[in-house]
Amino acid sequence: MKTFLNNIENGKLDIPFDQYFQVESEMAVYIGSPWSHRRFAGMLGEIRNFYMRDLSKQCFIGETPEISGGRVALKDIDLEKSFRVSMELDYDEESRFGSASDGKAYTQIYRYPSFTFIILFDGPGATHTDHGNFDMHRGSLTYDWAGVQVMRYWLNDCPGDRWTTFEFEHKFDVETGLWTDMWTIDGVPAVSSSYSPESWTQGNNFKLGLSNGPESEVEVNVRNFCYQGLKNV
Repeated sequence: MKTFLNNIENGKLDIPFDQYFQVESEMAVYIGSPWSHRRFAGMLGEIRNFYMRDLSKQCFIGETPEISGGRVALKDIDLEKSFRVSMELDYDEESRFGSASDGKAYTQIYRYPSFTFIILFDGPGATHTDHGNFDMHRGSLTYDWAGVQVMRYWLNDCPGDRWTTFEFEHKFDVETGLWTDMWTIDGVPAVSSSYSPESWTQGNNFKLGLSNGPESEVEVNVRNFCYQGLKNV
């Protein structure tokens, strides 16, 4: 990721010295010459070629759109760690995204002409929430998918307009001791599921992928498809 400050490549910037070290340790900073006019007194002076790279993010498709099908095992998914998967989807086309193992579905999102289909884990004691921000095509239903209990949701039509951002978060809350899985659309919560670690008994051999449907070939354009590790909250 290349970042320009204030959309300019060369300008004056004043960064306190302690804040610089914080940025450096978390984001990995590369600064070209010339350097600050004053050592150890902050960085006041002419700076150019300021780059920031998020070391926790791994992108499989970048800014240039690519056809999504045929990517069935892009990355091993460790369900004992918090993470986020995000992508931008061209909503004029059909798509399928998910994390699965040996035919078992952990979470998936499908795009059909009249609705958007999402599944979330529905283990013992799981609490499901429809955040009420999107109209539903029909009511949600629980389902046994190859031994994994999931909740199925049908969102009405297209929640977005052309390029739409979808994010899936799998996060552990240290205070409550619960995992929460949530899908958001353009940053707006859609549906979520919270459950205890003990309710998950399906192992940890899951893959991240963009795949074709069982009876059709995906032809959707996807961009900015990325995985990012998160810290437990």
